[in-house]
Amino acid sequence: MKKLLVLVVCSFMLIVTSRPAVAIEYSLDFLESGNLGGWSGSLKTFDNTWTLSPGSTVDVDIWLSDLPECIYTAGAIIQFNPALVDIISVVPYETPIGGPWDPGLTSSLEVAYGEWFLTLGNLGTVAPDGDGDIILAKVTFKCQGPGNAEVTVSTVPGFETVVGCSATVYDPSISPKIVTITQPVEIDGYSLDFLEAGNLGGWSGSLKTFDNTWTLSPGSTVEVDIWLRDLPESIAAGCFIEYDPALVDIINVVPYETPIGGPWDPGATTSLEVTPGEWLLTVAQFSCVTSDGDGDIILAKATFQCQGPGNANVTVSTIPGFDTVVNCGTTVWDPYIAPKIVTITQDLELDICEGDLDNDKDVDADDVTKFLEDFGRSPFNNPCP
Repeated sequence: MKKLLVLVVCSFMLIVTSRPAVAIEYSLDFLESGNLGGWSGSLKTFDNTWTLSPGSTVDVDIWLSDLPECIYTAGAIIQFNPALVDIISVVPYETPIGGPWDPGLTSSLEVAYGEWFLTLGNLGTVAPDGDGDIILAKVTFKCQGPGNAEVTVSTVPGFETVVGCSATVYDPSISPKIVTITQPVEIDGYSLDFLEAGNLGGWSGSLKTFDNTWTLSPGSTVEVDIWLRDLPESIAAGCFIEYDPALVDIINVVPYETPIGGPWDPGATTSLEVTPGEWLLTVAQFSCVTSDGDGDIILAKATFQCQGPGNANVTVSTIPGFDTVVNCGTTVWDPYIAPKIVTITQDLELDICEGDLDNDKDVDADDVTKFLEDFGRSPFNNPCP
């Protein structure tokens, strides 16, 4: 009898240890164009990387793949760097929208900044599809900052997340799944729009000619709108303007605040001349400023005046030692924004009226008198000063 018992135990151990290893995994299906997603409409491309433009969003279906049996419960903890990518929503695939999960047995919530909790259940059972997969939820991600954002999907720590119909808890067999969402750094940065005739400027009236050079007559002025381009959103911005005050001067820099049709809060802007040749501008919004249809955000209107002949380089850059441009996810964009240099040239072609010796725009007896007064002067006799 003892020998028989030993034989039975050994046979059982052989059967258990000879079972194939369970290789369940999370799979993420980024819903590209033409991929409807969902329990029945998914193409199941199951991507490991995805590239998004700044500020854009993408829907992603989360699946459990290669399940050996039906299950009662499922879920996941989703972890991410909120400075690079954020989650807008996690919607469980419940039965009313064609999914397998009971509405009263699902939970989806942000438990901490950068962590999202998801649990799912069914009062009956959920069987895998023909590929051995079960859909869980649809996640909407939004890119917040440039760089590579790793998103980790794993079982919920300290919780029996995935339970099969055999009462097997599969959590120990499911490794975390890591996918990477890449946001390329494509920022034009600062651009200056010189307001020529017919260009009203401003948040809604600008022609956005975005010039690199401008020619002025002596002493004249020109208004220039300062923009940030290819920036999806911002909660704070600004710039540092440097110029040669002997060639060009700034009369004023007026932030585009909300009372004049701009996007910035009046109590959160600063515009001041730091030293001759240096001007500082900061603007902010207590909520969030979304860019226009071109991906641009207007900052302020500067008025320049020509002071002397020559080519005046004007440099617009982020403020040294300061987090100048911050998006709504608290990402600082300063390292990705290069200084912008434009040139203001003073036209030296003077409208000269020959013979107008007293500069009163005519030639008359007064000019003859002036000529006679100075006639005969030389370096040796009453020299000119």
